[in-house]
Amino acid sequence: MVEAQVEPPYPPDYEVRALREIATELGKKDWNYNENPCNNKSISQDINSLKHIALMEAKMKKLSDLLSKTIEQTKENVVKKLALTYEEMEQECNEIMDGFAEGKDLVVSVMSAMGEEQICALKDIGPK
Repeated sequence: MVEAQVEPPYPPDYEVRALREIATELGKKDWNYNENPCNNKSISQDINSLKHIALMEAKMKKLSDLLSKTIEQTKENVVKKLALTYEEMEQECNEIMDGFAEGKDLVVSVMSAMGEEQICALKDIGPK
């Protein structure tokens, strides 16, 4: 003998009527009154989706912070390099020429952009 258990329809009619009244009052037109929200798989999918969105937002925030620091440092470097006076440029040039005259091995890094060249770093790697 097999026993079968019959469940009443979900939700009961009185709940459906109450939900319809609430939906009307709130102006909601897309509610599904015949679905049990506790058995709804879309809730767990929504939660996973929200977790994914939160993770992406956190990654974007971190990337934004890193980029803003890099941009700020770049701006400081640009201002510093562009702010060289004629005397500072002349002194830098003399340091390079004197270093070569003394027989030092110098590494000079030059940046070129828009037809302009600028020394951006000078390193003494010792005597020859």
